[in-house]
Amino acid sequence: MTGGKGSPFRTLIGAFTIGALRNGLNLIGMANSVQMITIGAVLIIIVTIDAFRTEEGRLWRKNLRRNFFPSQMKNRIAQ
Repeated sequence: MTGGKGSPFRTLIGAFTIGALRNGLNLIGMANSVQMITIGAVLIIIVTIDAFRTEEGRLWRKNLRRNFFPSQMKNRIAQ
């Protein structure tokens, strides 16, 4: 991964989201260890989605398809 393209506004949105998630989990009485796991899982999902939306993610997916499905790529090139 490369450096991110962040801004102070996006940082505040992320901090607010994590704070709201933690507050909601506290209100329903979830244990602290489960809260940390849940927040970590949400962060991993968000970073994965963001990585696939960027140009580097598109290039990575293109290379992944080329490596796993070489016969399909040859057919596309031949046409």
